[in-house]
Amino acid sequence: MVFEMRLQVVMCLLTAAVWSIVAVFSYFYEVRSVGLLPIIDYPLRVYALPFLATSILFAALGIVLHLRVKRNE
Repeated sequence: MVFEMRLQVVMCLLTAAVWSIVAVFSYFYEVRSVGLLPIIDYPLRVYALPFLATSILFAALGIVLHLRVKRNE
């Protein structure tokens, strides 16, 4: 039982880390236009905040599960 909970904690924290990396990538991703005027566009920036919110949610869930495992030991 405790091993399964620890695995869930690790998976939640790893998922939070992955979503954080995706949020940072989507925030800084840029596309350059090769038209008459050089224009830099950030098409994925609108997704950065939802990705970050998902990351914070998974991190909070992992912390809560970790505290629950520590209390039950």
